[in-house]
Amino acid sequence: MGTHQGYLIISTGDGPAHKLMSRIGKDAPLWLVEARESLPVERRSTISYLDVTRLRALGKQFGGLEVAAVIQGFGLDDIQSVISTSGLDGKGSIQTIHIKTDANGRLKKLLGSFKPLTAQDFASIPPDAAFANVANINFADVLD
Repeated sequence: MGTHQGYLIISTGDGPAHKLMSRIGKDAPLWLVEARESLPVERRSTISYLDVTRLRALGKQFGGLEVAAVIQGFGLDDIQSVISTSGLDGKGSIQTIHIKTDANGRLKKLLGSFKPLTAQDFASIPPDAAFANVANINFADVLD
């Protein structure tokens, strides 16, 4: 952990902080450019990127067939990356997550089955609920 040209740098492992500092002032990585364009936030406070393809390869390498089976069983073999961003907009706070998947994968089919929510979808939630999660998914479409 340290500072460099006004930036607070926090990293783990050998060398990542030096690699990060050497990129300051240079072109942003492609994932960051895409994230800024596809996930606009008026006043951004955080942005995170997870290279799931690379992480999955490491998991399979070190975890063997069992890890590979779990990854495939949950449909996680379809995910390529996850980008999350948060910040403030004119009305309050906002958090957006972009999950990049294989265009022909099972997870893409699941995510594509989500239907827009209506006021009726929220009608069964008690007004004093501490937490609620509402989704509109047609599992028949996913399981075909």
